Amino acid sequence: MNIGIIINRDLTKEEISGIQLLLQKNPQAVIYTNQELPDVLLTGKVVPYELTPKEKSEINYEIMDRVLAFGEITINDKTITDYLTFNNASIWHYHKFRVYFDVRNYIYEQTLVDHISNNYEQIYYYGEREILSNKLKLKNKIINLIKQAKRDNKSKLSLFKYAAFFAFRIIIGLFYQNNLKGKKYLLIDHARKQICLDIKSLKLKKDNYNLGYLFDATDDEFAILDEVEVVKLSSVAHGLFNKSNFFKTRKGKYFFNEPIILRQLFSGNAIRKNKDYSAHLKQIYKLIRNQISDPVDQLILENLISFHKSSLYYLFKYDAYKKFFEKHSFQSVSSIDENSPRIKIILDAAKRNHIKTIGIQHGTIHRLHPAYLFTQTDIKRNIIADHTLVWGEYWKNFLMDVGNYPESSLHITGQVRTDIIPKILNHNEVGNSFVRHTQNKKVILFASQPQRDAELRKLAAFDVFTVAKKTENSYLIFKLHPAEENDFLYYDKIAKEAGCSNYSIIYEADLYILIGSADVVITCFSTVGAETTYFSKPLIILDHLKQDIQQYHREGIAFQAVNNEELTMIIHKIFKGEYILNKDAYKKYINKFAYKIDGKASERICSFIKAI
Repeated sequence: MNIGIIINRDLTKEEISGIQLLLQKNPQAVIYTNQELPDVLLTGKVVPYELTPKEKSEINYEIMDRVLAFGEITINDKTITDYLTFNNASIWHYHKFRVYFDVRNYIYEQTLVDHISNNYEQIYYYGEREILSNKLKLKNKIINLIKQAKRDNKSKLSLFKYAAFFAFRIIIGLFYQNNLKGKKYLLIDHARKQICLDIKSLKLKKDNYNLGYLFDATDDEFAILDEVEVVKLSSVAHGLFNKSNFFKTRKGKYFFNEPIILRQLFSGNAIRKNKDYSAHLKQIYKLIRNQISDPVDQLILENLISFHKSSLYYLFKYDAYKKFFEKHSFQSVSSIDENSPRIKIILDAAKRNHIKTIGIQHGTIHRLHPAYLFTQTDIKRNIIADHTLVWGEYWKNFLMDVGNYPESSLHITGQVRTDIIPKILNHNEVGNSFVRHTQNKKVILFASQPQRDAELRKLAAFDVFTVAKKTENSYLIFKLHPAEENDFLYYDKIAKEAGCSNYSIIYEADLYILIGSADVVITCFSTVGAETTYFSKPLIILDHLKQDIQQYHREGIAFQAVNNEELTMIIHKIFKGEYILNKDAYKKYINKFAYKIDGKASERICSFIKAI
């Protein structure tokens, strides 16, 4: 029998034995996988389990359009977004980002399984997606072997750890409560702390990578909310008990979010409201489910419903902050990442109390970034922040033309992070010692990203390690993204697969020192690409899907490689002096995308906040 075996997850011992028997009975069977298989299964033919770059690109844009359109589907003269809005809290917009990536990845897999199943009489599918498994059951020739998802183990130890963390923050937070008195402007500090240069001493310290220099520029009229997210009890976050989570510099400005949550927990109607919200949401789910028939819309809805518990938490948090802002009437609330649910909830609660809200650009924005794409009706609903501060003219035009932002809400201030650059450039010794261990080798810097496409994430790392191995007299500095703090072993394993040994994987280092010390910078579509221009360093984008999402290549500031062969060729030509960066393009890019590298972005932002 013509048999295909699809493996898209780790296998149990019993499953490995079962596949062994299957291969013995059907030696011509083909295994499709990107997983690392045990040797006993390598007796059969194994081929990569992946779509073509063109197929992935088409799915990316199609699903983005479908997700944006979903909220505007009208049922009984009312849109889905409006059904899912409670006061100012829009459940749909809290989940839109996550829904896009989950649905997109589902469509990747569904498309791939459909392609493969057309070539075989019978398919054995080992996967993890329950929604996909339900679809596959409709195909008689597919034997669905979905493994039950592991339940979160809410261990007593995890519960104790988080309870202790919460209690310590409450107690220590009592000493910061006076910092709210007389404050007019609120800034939110919610970023993971990273190694940065202190703007005064030029010494390394842990701080907010995006807004640290803005916090330094504020006066006594500003308060800073230290917003630490609630963690899953099954995986208490690494570093939860770091000193920086309890003791704050910039005295007289910080206060903690836990008392706000605690007051809501002990309010008399919190439990009742939670039950009411739950019942109401379930009625809405049922109404929408009965009215939509398109398979993609149905998939989006089921994905949204799977986040029901998160929705209830978001509404609880919204109510908590609504009460907080009723008591503390700030003139404005400002934050980066203003459209993520964690922060948008706070800004929505502020809006409910007639407080101005301000979003501060913290990364590059593109056509596939669901957090910055809104419908015209969303704008009429006042979904976005009242004001958005952007780095340069390009981002303003993009948000107007693609994101549907009104021009009056957009203001150019420059990038806070760049305030340190004039000082770095005037103190060359700052970064000179960092890469001495490379022994005068050419330094290749790769800025990684936790891409939602697991295959592309691994392929990018593999290609970079492969190129470093093949490039003589080179040393690779592999800089982990802030969200990859625990991924050293993941990348070390890929390096070993590539046979690379001339590298260091680094998490705690100031990115600008690394860029300044590098001979060439590689990224896929990270903001690091834009920041590379500030130091006049050669930039390569590793762009397997040839999408040029951030337009680095089109703007003339980056060489484009779609595989490790092209990447190797470009790096060799850069090192030989055959490829020279376009200085005019760099200068134009900075003017267009970053406004000014003059050390005064924080000053401009503070002035704007006080002026509105």
